[in-house]
Amino acid sequence: MANNIILQPASGNILTLTQCANAITAFPNAPVGSTVYTGTITGGANNALNNKAFTIAGFTNANNNGSFICLASTTTTLTLNNRFGVAQTAPATASYSTQGFPIEYATKISNIICNQQGDSINVTTATGDTLVAIAIGLKSLSPFDQLHGTAPYGPEAGSSPVAYTTPFGFTQGLNDFMPSSPIITDTGSTTSAAVTAVSISSNILTVTTSLTVSAGSQITLSGMYEPFLNGVTLTVLGTGSGNFTADFTYTGSYTNNAEPSSPPALATKDGQTWVLAGNLNIADSDYTVVNTPPPFPGGTGGGYNAVSQPYPSSTWNLDGYYPSVYVWVLSSAVAGTYKVTLNSMYQGGTFAPLGLAAGKPIFDGGVNFQIIRFSGAGAVESGSFSIGETSFNPAASPVTQTTSAANGDALISVGLMKSGNAFAPGTVGTLAGSPPTYTGGASMTMISSGKLVGSSAHYIVQYGFTASGSAGTFNPNFLNPLGYKMIVASFGIKSS
Repeated sequence: MANNIILQPASGNILTLTQCANAITAFPNAPVGSTVYTGTITGGANNALNNKAFTIAGFTNANNNGSFICLASTTTTLTLNNRFGVAQTAPATASYSTQGFPIEYATKISNIICNQQGDSINVTTATGDTLVAIAIGLKSLSPFDQLHGTAPYGPEAGSSPVAYTTPFGFTQGLNDFMPSSPIITDTGSTTSAAVTAVSISSNILTVTTSLTVSAGSQITLSGMYEPFLNGVTLTVLGTGSGNFTADFTYTGSYTNNAEPSSPPALATKDGQTWVLAGNLNIADSDYTVVNTPPPFPGGTGGGYNAVSQPYPSSTWNLDGYYPSVYVWVLSSAVAGTYKVTLNSMYQGGTFAPLGLAAGKPIFDGGVNFQIIRFSGAGAVESGSFSIGETSFNPAASPVTQTTSAANGDALISVGLMKSGNAFAPGTVGTLAGSPPTYTGGASMTMISSGKLVGSSAHYIVQYGFTASGSAGTFNPNFLNPLGYKMIVASFGIKSS
């Protein structure tokens, strides 16, 4: 089979098609080099969709899929400038962009200050679409911040709950919150499952339920025996066998192994399951605390406090801010028009220092957030996500991409350049031979580009398709002719 993945427009509407005819090769029925598609064409009467750009997906014959201009429309037909159409009866979709031509493929938002209610984007999807969410944000970091980590908050050994005996003699450091990551939610669906038991110990709530959740999921409890738990929205810390845990402030311990069953107590998750494919958090700021303060020259210790560099330093400083890149993937999206939200505020914690960060923006220097929609895509290639820094030309992520899908893959790359825009989409980077050598390969195509809000950095998101039967090793890259330092992230998505 052919590679079925199609990059879909960012905005507009999705129409249902049932068939298409052979391409027109002669007048007078329709313009030469066009194909007539039949379906439910809402808003198409009297050529109302003329000159709109349509992306066709779902036909098993690849000649019928792709992006085309509408030449004529009725309530039942679209005439598009596809000169290779092949007669076929099959369910398919026609997505049109409201932005004219060329088509806009990324729905984007940029905020210099993160919204306390989240940074939201509206998406329109068909059943089974794959959504890729990308956040590129800036976090502030002062040299003193890097002196933190486990110090000065040393826990008292054997204490329960954990006691922090070292006085808070210093302001909290950003590294204290390095594990914290933004999360993605959406309003596309709501899933509930019965809660059978709860327990609280050391200010950690454990909820026994069959609801499928992941770290960072937002869960609301209802119908509980405990009034203090009803209506509470929890942020999942971790999951176990048939349960999840969350921070919850409570004096003492509590256990209830018999929550109401008729009607049942419920745990409700708003939205679908977004998977964090990978991230690079605060580029070049990973100072490892060995001594506080760091030793003078001549001292010992690894990391950035080694002999020749006693104090922390970073090369990716953008006016006191450091970039972070996050990528999430939602497979098998539900159909509809709904809101996708980047929740980039630190969540409340029970103990210092986590409790000190609640309500503060993770990206305090601004954030760019975008959603990209693919149809015909399957799962992310296992272990494919790779991200790192480079100044090579071509510029690629540190680990090559190994594809396995018999029908082909979509290779997606995100490039962020520190101080300029002298870079461009590259190639899929076919590697061959033993040892493998770079041989170029097909060109990558730009999905979106822009300036990172709050800085002089620029970014490009690009994609390329591998053909059916071409499982192998690839090295998607950007052209970086001036050798500027870049962050590059790459991963693969299988064709369905």
